[in-house]
Amino acid sequence: MPPGRLDHVVSVCFDRRQKLKGHKKTVEDLVFQPRSTTNLASVGDDAQVLLWDTSSGNSPIAAIDKAHGNCDVHTVDWSALQDHLLATGAADGSLKVWDKRKLPLNGSTAGGSLHTFVYHTDAIMRVEWHPTEKGILASGGEDHLVVVWSLGRATAGAVAAGPRSSSKGGSSNKGSDSSSREAPPEVLFKHVGHRAGKVVDFQWCPCSAWTVMSVSDDTAADPDMAGSSGRKDGGGTLQIWRMSDLLYLPEEQVVAELEQSREWIITGREQQKFKKPPRALDDKTGVREEPASAGAKAVVTALDATAAQGNKQPQQQDNRQDRKRSSEAVDAPEADKAVAAADGPMPMDVEKSS
Repeated sequence: MPPGRLDHVVSVCFDRRQKLKGHKKTVEDLVFQPRSTTNLASVGDDAQVLLWDTSSGNSPIAAIDKAHGNCDVHTVDWSALQDHLLATGAADGSLKVWDKRKLPLNGSTAGGSLHTFVYHTDAIMRVEWHPTEKGILASGGEDHLVVVWSLGRATAGAVAAGPRSSSKGGSSNKGSDSSSREAPPEVLFKHVGHRAGKVVDFQWCPCSAWTVMSVSDDTAADPDMAGSSGRKDGGGTLQIWRMSDLLYLPEEQVVAELEQSREWIITGREQQKFKKPPRALDDKTGVREEPASAGAKAVVTALDATAAQGNKQPQQQDNRQDRKRSSEAVDAPEADKAVAAADGPMPMDVEKSS
């Protein structure tokens, strides 16, 4: 369109399909239930989590009052692999997992979360379930962290050790440094790359398992990251990172892989079995030759054994012939005696008398 020509601009107005009413304050986040066009969940600054079914009306079908106490609820996500599970994050840094099946329909409840995790030291701005791994989710917050959680570890810990005080509560960790604190067993991994700003969003890569893209708002930059003038330039940072396989593989497989590199891990030196053996010096040519492989050595050993067996057989035949000739030599006098007995007594010479 030529500059200044607006006569061909078409204005399009969309009539809203439906207006849902239920929150009393600002709505912070909402999400559709996977594979559904009518069910969704929303959270807001009124500390509520509301569930909706647009096919049944404009009012919520279930509500969680004071889901995180009196704190604003900033974010919500619905699991695509276990569609009865929802996760919410709040301004106090707490993360909660809810079971839709346990929420009362056409009513409200207070509390009743399936899991409550507290590790972030500032507000959680984003939660998202892993697209291909059940029971795995991540949260990003204003404490510059992206934390990956495992529900399997939480369940195992609860069975083995009972309820943990560190996994419950409100803002007891507010203001402390979560990057240096000991993580609870539910924490599978934490990404600390956004040192200069708050993590405002992230997303799992749907095509590369355990790969994440995260962004931060660096307007409140770390003083150590500022220029020589001390001015905070602000801006943002985008990072793409991937967790190590050793963090999520089964323990037996991890131990097997580490065992192969035991020598290097302990001493920093390469294992002997991976080193190439030195060449042997040939006495005739004076040239170092490549050492024979195990297969070649086995072939040479077999050939030597065959040659030795071949040399042994002629020697055995020669020994048998020698024994035969010796036997014949011993029996010869006896044969002469037999011939003499057959011919009778030998004549005697008689001197003639005169």
